[in-house]
Amino acid sequence: MNTTSLEVEKAIESVASKAQEGAMDISKLSQFSEEMKISDYKL
Repeated sequence: MNTTSLEVEKAIESVASKAQEGAMDISKLSQFSEEMKISDYKL
């Protein structure tokens, strides 16, 4: 039981870190699109 629960914990941690990375990528993309909109208005 202990080994499987540890494996599950590690899997959850890796999924959580990947989800965090994905969220950061999404926020960067939205920030980039906002900057593109602002530069479009300037043109």
